[in-house]
Amino acid sequence: EEDLSVDGFYFAAQPVVHHFLLSKTMGAEPLGFSECDVLFRFTWSPLFGAGASTTSLEIPDGAGHMLKKGNRMLIQLHLLNTTMEPITDRVRLRMRRATSDTLDPIGIYAFGTTEIELPPGAEVAVENRCELPRDVEIVAVLPHMHTLGTSIVFETGDDPDALEETFRVDEWDFEKQFVEGKVLNFPKGTHTRTTCNYFNHSDKSVSFGESTYDEMCFLV
Repeated sequence: EEDLSVDGFYFAAQPVVHHFLLSKTMGAEPLGFSECDVLFRFTWSPLFGAGASTTSLEIPDGAGHMLKKGNRMLIQLHLLNTTMEPITDRVRLRMRRATSDTLDPIGIYAFGTTEIELPPGAEVAVENRCELPRDVEIVAVLPHMHTLGTSIVFETGDDPDALEETFRVDEWDFEKQFVEGKVLNFPKGTHTRTTCNYFNHSDKSVSFGESTYDEMCFLV
């Protein structure tokens, strides 16, 4: 209902919350509660997310999210009740109001690819290379694949043929997605390679898509 500057988030784990995503939406999702059958839509601009553990994100001084009056916010909750009884609870996500209204805007920059095709019963490595068209300063990372992912590696360097490992996750677990604070600075022209490894243990081909039963390859 009013302009808001935010420079931090905090979520205390609750047993019923499997994971969640907080976004500013560019779409026409209805106000109030509604059912959602996808993990992510490209009309959402993510601000913060976490899994089943207590998570916080501290945005560096001088930067933050500038939310304007009238922006529509969306929190997508994935809930899991492992008991035999109904659960009634509240989910609380705390946003810290910034002390300054003149912040460098922070946003989302994604490395990865939508070109994914996993044959049944196959181990596959999907790779994406790019050359940064601008300077990029990173303050936190979110690796993202779905249930067939096994590991993800991010490499950078001045020479595309001599890249060095910058970030990796071995033994990928879809149930434990996380945001990790990590300060990285890459000048314009830096070469990157994002590699996602999969094992398709199903009897069907799997390609890129928004559903949990499809796949993705991103370092956000």
